[in-house]
Amino acid sequence: MTHHHSREEKTITSIAVIAIVAALAVLGIVVVMVAVTIPLHQQAEAAGCANGSHAFFQSRGSCFHP
Repeated sequence: MTHHHSREEKTITSIAVIAIVAALAVLGIVVVMVAVTIPLHQQAEAAGCANGSHAFFQSRGSCFHP
């Protein structure tokens, strides 16, 4: 093996590690967004808001539309 070939392997490995870390970061963001969105949607339904709106003041029963 040449020194040049070893350098290419290290570069490919580094790129692969970066790609895996980036994919996990995106997956983490999606999980957080879903974890936040579902309870908001459930609160809106519990407050009697129409689909697509969120409960703003639960005690007043008011809804707001994004």
